[in-house]
Amino acid sequence: MRLDGVVDEAVEVARRFAPDLVVHDTVDAMGPLIAAVLGVPLAEHRITGPMPEQLLRAMADRAEGEYTARGVARPAPIAVMDPYPDVLLPKTERDDSPGRLPLRPEPHSATDGGRALPASDGPVAAVTFGTSAQDPAAMRSLVRSIASAGVSGCSPRSPRPLPAC
Repeated sequence: MRLDGVVDEAVEVARRFAPDLVVHDTVDAMGPLIAAVLGVPLAEHRITGPMPEQLLRAMADRAEGEYTARGVARPAPIAVMDPYPDVLLPKTERDDSPGRLPLRPEPHSATDGGRALPASDGPVAAVTFGTSAQDPAAMRSLVRSIASAGVSGCSPRSPRPLPAC
């Protein structure tokens, strides 16, 4: 449904943006189509364990007409970043796709580029919001709630305490 009537507009916006690379998640049909039309490399970032093959096939079949209408083929990704660890998959479901880069899950490091994170007087929480979190008021409320409980946090990009939004 995301493709219906919006592909040309999305491609034009992307053309003005002039990306050197398009990164898409597994269930996004627009990113690969834009990469194909613009002739730029494509990378896939998976968001979960293996998706049902029937779902992926149905999505590919739906998008095929859009590729045909523009005289392009769906590009193969140059890299596939996969956060789902192989150890949790049965051998039959392990993906050995060319370019697959399994991300090694590991706890947050105590250092960031050689800079030590600031010491905390109490518990520290790392709060992340996925791509489906769209409510800024709910995010502010959650951060305030954590801050009011005496928990602090810091951004991985900056070793400063996070404000209680």
